[in-house]
Amino acid sequence: MKLIIDPGHGGGDPGGIANGYTEKFLTLPTALRLAELLDEYEPNMTRRQDMTLNSNTRAEIVKDKYDYCLSVHYNIGGGNARGIEVIHSKFSKAGEELAQHIARCLSEATELPIRRVFSKENSKGEDYYYMNRLTGSTTTVIIDILFLDNTDDLQYLNIEKICQGIAAGFDAYMREKERKPEPPKPEPPQPVLRRGDKGEAVKELQRLLGGLEVDGSFGPLTEAAVIEFQKANGLKVDGIVGPETWGALKARPPDTLTYEYYKVSQTHVVEVDPMALRIAIFDKPGHLIPLDNFVTSGYQWHLPNGETYPLGILVSKGVIINNWQPHDKPAGTLIVYRNGAVAVRELLTIDKEPNVWFAVSGCTILPEIQMKSAGFVAPYDDIARATWRPVLGYNPNKRKAVIAVRPDSSIERGQHTLKNLGCDRGITLDGGGSTILKVDGKLHKSTTRRLFSVIVW
Repeated sequence: MKLIIDPGHGGGDPGGIANGYTEKFLTLPTALRLAELLDEYEPNMTRRQDMTLNSNTRAEIVKDKYDYCLSVHYNIGGGNARGIEVIHSKFSKAGEELAQHIARCLSEATELPIRRVFSKENSKGEDYYYMNRLTGSTTTVIIDILFLDNTDDLQYLNIEKICQGIAAGFDAYMREKERKPEPPKPEPPQPVLRRGDKGEAVKELQRLLGGLEVDGSFGPLTEAAVIEFQKANGLKVDGIVGPETWGALKARPPDTLTYEYYKVSQTHVVEVDPMALRIAIFDKPGHLIPLDNFVTSGYQWHLPNGETYPLGILVSKGVIINNWQPHDKPAGTLIVYRNGAVAVRELLTIDKEPNVWFAVSGCTILPEIQMKSAGFVAPYDDIARATWRPVLGYNPNKRKAVIAVRPDSSIERGQHTLKNLGCDRGITLDGGGSTILKVDGKLHKSTTRRLFSVIVW
């Protein structure tokens, strides 16, 4: 996808506060208006309401899924600093050029001065700001529009002019990009790592090694895995990850994800390694989601203002994406732990469950149907009716997660479907008009309904 817009801060993170202004209450309306002006690029957003996103969650929404990310902020200087600042990755020539275009057009539209267009690095030589450092191949620029603690800047606080300027800068960059090819983005240098180190580079190492908890801490288990890898690849065996070990790790072909799709009567079935399950965040009509393998996620919750938000718990690759129920009752949650174990538990939050790798809430149907505990009120005509129904279970004999999608299926029929497929635990996901299943790029059941999240493998 082309573009995502990120309203900085939000929820429990107010951002800068000065002269009666709070940053999070400016970034959201600015980003929403900017999305309208850039509608031709069909932009997504990291958030559309006042909600908290931690750095890992925000970056994961963006990382490698978009060509460009515009992260919208307002500045605090603590002195006489004023004007526009736009920050780009030190490793991205495209990011630098995009930042220059946005700064110039924003200044022309608002008459604010350009203070600087720059990149900043940390003590390890990486990008200092996590939206530059953690968003992968996505070209991300951070736009600090003006200084809230400078009264001269505040005279130019006009959201319409601001958005017109940023949009004009993005458009100008895209038009220029079409006229000349983009040079390849150089790989940032990898730091030398050894036991005791911590941070994002260690997490990347743990992902490449595989079979480790990705906690960012280079402990004895990580060191042992490095030594084993060095032995197997004819490298110097010292447990230290230098250029040669990094090169061998990155040259290794990725693991092949195995899954099986088949059909039993009217039922579409996918069997997949539970550790391969993850959550993808979207706010998009289901049939337009550009992924090859996915199914409906937990129940979509429609808020009074028209926004859609997920019901229940969502955890992907160990990161909590959502951790609340829109009622005071626990809901059936299928959990995959970091050691590969699978359970279904009735949970209000995921806080007390250790070492969770993946989780999604729905309504428990195995080992028994528990409608009432999930906050659904008898006689359950709507949620339990016969309709298109996706269910997610676990077959302990095959050690596989089982995804089954069947038309004309009541909640009891969904339970029998999982039992017939060898499952002893499972939940029903959001069904009816929200049901979608895509395998190997082919839609077996489609929907035009806007979905907030899907389960991906």
